[in-house]
Amino acid sequence: MKQKGFSLLELIVYVAVLSVVAMIVAGIFISLNKGGGQNEARSEVNSAIRFAVEKISQDLKSATSTSIISNPSGTTTPSVILSFSAGPDTISYSTTTDNRLQRFFNGSPETLTSDKVEIIFLKFVRLENKNNVLNKTFTSIQTEIRASYKSESPDWQYSETKKTTISLR
Repeated sequence: MKQKGFSLLELIVYVAVLSVVAMIVAGIFISLNKGGGQNEARSEVNSAIRFAVEKISQDLKSATSTSIISNPSGTTTPSVILSFSAGPDTISYSTTTDNRLQRFFNGSPETLTSDKVEIIFLKFVRLENKNNVLNKTFTSIQTEIRASYKSESPDWQYSETKKTTISLR
């Protein structure tokens, strides 16, 4: 008499092999998802910092060396607010209460970073270099921004710091 179907031992072996394959596929999926999240966090933070530094640089380059820079007021005195005039316009940079970078142009606020990125450190330092030969003082602003990705997951944590110096004309 011929038997049709599987024996109990064959069924147990089949389930065991299938379980191992499922665990391998699940591990690969989790690993890919974790890597994708880290890449998204890194990309979002780096993009926000690059945009912020570029915007600050553009605004400072439109200012002249004779512009009034009220903050930071003294040489090498750090400030979390940068205010200056560029021609007839007044421009300010600071952080919001929810730690986003904000730009004020003639009193109108503009948020520069998304709600996915928080500014955890912001510093502006005014630097002056006096040239006695030309009898002229050259002014520049040193900017340091540290941002991190807002996420509860430890797999998606990422922060980056950018420090640059922008010379005024």
